Amino acid sequence: ISGPAAVCRNSTGNVFTTPAVAGATSYLWTLPTGATGSSTTNSITLSFNATYSTGNLIVSAIGPCGTSSAYTQSVAAITAVPSAPAAISGPTVNVCANTTQTYSCSAVTNATSYQWTAPTNATIASGQGTQTVTISFANNFGANGTVSVKAQNCVGLSTAQTLTVYRVPAAPAAISGSVNNVCAGSVLTYVVAAVPGATGYTWTAPTNTTISSGQGTNSISLTVGS
Repeated sequence: ISGPAAVCRNSTGNVFTTPAVAGATSYLWTLPTGATGSSTTNSITLSFNATYSTGNLIVSAIGPCGTSSAYTQSVAAITAVPSAPAAISGPTVNVCANTTQTYSCSAVTNATSYQWTAPTNATIASGQGTQTVTISFANNFGANGTVSVKAQNCVGLSTAQTLTVYRVPAAPAAISGSVNNVCAGSVLTYVVAAVPGATGYTWTAPTNTTISSGQGTNSISLTVGS
């Protein structure tokens, strides 16, 4: 039976379907306590009352020669707020102004929808309520911002899962390495702390020195000329 594995109390419009069976002329549905609805086809729409608890939905196929064995599926009642989505996937660096990017979150058990929040100076263009949204970043989108999502059901909203996205990284805070008694012919190491959102580092060496290794990373070796 395809359909929701868990349902909200006081809900309507819950659709369950079983694959059509060759030779069947009708279907017999047996409902769990607290559910109402009727159908003789391979699809049924159910409502669940305010006291519904987990129960079994059962269906059999009926043909000219009799009734098949039954298929049984448990349908739980949603009674708790869902967990937060485990992760958000999508671009985190080089998120340029005037572009549209796609973000998705992992599925959450017993979530019926997902509530997304776009960064400042960005808007959700499509997909609000689903696991996947497109976000449009305006021309005044700043250096970085936060995409967040919460899982939702009839009980409430989860805590938020967040993802920081970057248009341009911040400047490195400082360079560490020798600044005095830099002798000709020596090879020295200079390092900056990793910058969130940076995909590379561009170093410029003083006159008559050479970057011997590390260009593009946050640590270089500098050879001092004669």
